[in-house]
Amino acid sequence: MKIKLSIFLLILTLTVTANAQSFPQSWIGTYEGVVSEMNANQTRSISIWAKMEFGETEGGIYVTYTEGENSDMQNKYILKPKAVGATMSLYFENCMPVEYGSSEPCSSEFKPGDLMFKLVRTRTGIQTIWGKLKKDSPKVFFKKTT
Repeated sequence: MKIKLSIFLLILTLTVTANAQSFPQSWIGTYEGVVSEMNANQTRSISIWAKMEFGETEGGIYVTYTEGENSDMQNKYILKPKAVGATMSLYFENCMPVEYGSSEPCSSEFKPGDLMFKLVRTRTGIQTIWGKLKKDSPKVFFKKTT
């Protein structure tokens, strides 16, 4: 039994390592998107923004996604990226507290595995195809900044 368990753990480790190494490096970076508009009363402008940053752990590649309005952060999520050719799909993993170091639990309407959105590389930029995370934004919302 110990040998079977050891073999299973070895295969699992090799699979996770292979997945992390096979993720296309060209997608790794920081992406930002901003939409500026007037509020409903047309009395002040607002900026709706989002930022994605890639990271790597023993479990593979992950994305920290934050979004907000003006200077206020409203949501922070961990997303699981999956790249196939010119398309990267981002899936919900879990939420994070908005304030750094907060011990308050976060909550989200999303479930692990929900397709939040896709990024598709085209000649005109990186198009965003919204899934569960719906936004009113231009087709080319995210731009790679680093």
